Amino acid sequence: MSNKLFFITWENSKNTAVAYAPQGTPLAFELINQLEGLYELPFNLELKTVIEGKNNLNVLNTFHANPGAIVDYQPNSLAWPLMSDRMRKVIDKNMQGGNYLDWIEATVVSIEDGINLKYFIPRFKIQFDIIDKMKTIFVPGTDLIIKPHFLLKKIVNLNFFNKPSMFWQISSSLYVSNLLRAELVKNRITGISFEKVSFS
Repeated sequence: MSNKLFFITWENSKNTAVAYAPQGTPLAFELINQLEGLYELPFNLELKTVIEGKNNLNVLNTFHANPGAIVDYQPNSLAWPLMSDRMRKVIDKNMQGGNYLDWIEATVVSIEDGINLKYFIPRFKIQFDIIDKMKTIFVPGTDLIIKPHFLLKKIVNLNFFNKPSMFWQISSSLYVSNLLRAELVKNRITGISFEKVSFS
């Protein structure tokens, strides 16, 4: 691992669609236990166009397949890391530190456009003990992390990992090494943004 570490998030784009879970789907944290032992999401996610208004977001029940609407790191209503097969393969190819995650397959559709795509959600098997508790910023009086500060000696063999949290198995708080960031950029993975973070 090099001396750079990045938090990954969705790229801010007005053109990108959002993949929505069906109405009545349990909250994301409730789904984690329900998916234990499963390797496929038991429902489809439907692409919808979201238009930003002055004070809110307007979700259209139709999908406009504009350039950039469908990306490798697809925004979704569960706020889970929803990755294309291309993105999954880049991560798998550059994994270090052992076999500590598996993948849940998800189908993303737009029925009217005949779109049926396979995406993947990373699910961690272990919770990492990787933060410097003295330098990490917590919500006062709790163990909820606002801003983590990672220990180099704990992450030196990791290219891809998540932040310790209550719902750590599936989390959008994902981090990549400079090596993996370079591979994601090299492979032109779309819909992703990188923010540099601290460690010591």
